[in-house]
Amino acid sequence: MNINFYKGDKPINVMIFRNDYETRTFYKFGMSKRLSDGTYENGYMDCQFRKETELDNKTKIHPKEAWLSFYINKDNKTVPYVFINEFEIIDDIYEEVDMDDILPDEEESVDIDNILD
Repeated sequence: MNINFYKGDKPINVMIFRNDYETRTFYKFGMSKRLSDGTYENGYMDCQFRKETELDNKTKIHPKEAWLSFYINKDNKTVPYVFINEFEIIDDIYEEVDMDDILPDEEESVDIDNILD
């Protein structure tokens, strides 16, 4: 399932957080959503890149080609992540991501709760 990082014609940029653990590097991006009371709830989504990709912590990017994927962990649980295949590094001010803007429409969406069970 492809993920569109645009709001109308305007690209949505995300900040990538890097975590080095032993011999592996893990990435995630920050996101937020507006709640019905007007406040925001913040969270993170794991992401992966092509093997040759190395990004510094807090790198701002615009994902051009990305999709939802998953792996099975050692406890046999499904773990979703966003695979970012193509992106552009952004030098301007970080813009917070509203997941309502990048997730597919309701008829195209995946029920993550069912995947994780």
